[in-house]
Amino acid sequence: MLLASYKVLPELAPIVRLGIVNDKPPVDRSARTDFLNPVIGALYGPKLGPNYKLGLFLGFALPLSTAGGDDPHKASAPALAAGIATRSAMDNAMFAANYFTVFPGVGFAYTAFGLTAQVEATVLQLTKTRGPDQVTLPNGTKAPADEKNTNFTTGFHLGYFVIPQLSVSGEWRYQRWLSTPLAVKNDKSGTLRDNMTLAFGPRVHVKLGESMWLRPGISYAFPLDNPMANGPTHTNPGNHNYRIMQIDVPFVF
Repeated sequence: MLLASYKVLPELAPIVRLGIVNDKPPVDRSARTDFLNPVIGALYGPKLGPNYKLGLFLGFALPLSTAGGDDPHKASAPALAAGIATRSAMDNAMFAANYFTVFPGVGFAYTAFGLTAQVEATVLQLTKTRGPDQVTLPNGTKAPADEKNTNFTTGFHLGYFVIPQLSVSGEWRYQRWLSTPLAVKNDKSGTLRDNMTLAFGPRVHVKLGESMWLRPGISYAFPLDNPMANGPTHTNPGNHNYRIMQIDVPFVF
């Protein structure tokens, strides 16, 4: 994932986000690399006071992924499914290769005494714009592809500065389909409706100049329920037990 943002006004910043997924499974199946749907949007942060922050976001995921279209590569769907899991199912808009997605979100944070507590929620409305009109179900039968779907994500973040150069944090993340996609409707395990995960890790804060910061972080995430704990995913009926290591390197200037 590559995210770029620029503050055009004191309270307004446009955002662009790009992504690539690479899947190299340890089984007899083709490796695959795909570009994801790019995201454009804007974040508005009105001032609420010295210790409170509000963020209002509106984003659009454009159906330009190389994994979409009428004749996608056979390994693209498993690659997207693996990628969704590595992001704790929180970035579905970028992985929905054939769908244009509008997703407004809101976040609220309290910061004081080195402590940060933040909660956020996002609703995603997906609309099919390309791809096959029918999909093949696990039992081999054909069914009409989903034309529209509605997804919901939310999370809670708690962080603390141990010293000015080091912070530690944890996140609870939850994703749920508000509509009923075809995969959820035909899921005999009953586990594909939602995902719940927990992540935690440290972040280093390095000042490089008067207004330049490098803030590398590493986190460890794990599921709290199925399907990521021990159940089927949307494109793979086998059992899983996901453990996720994530590295990100924000550069602020």
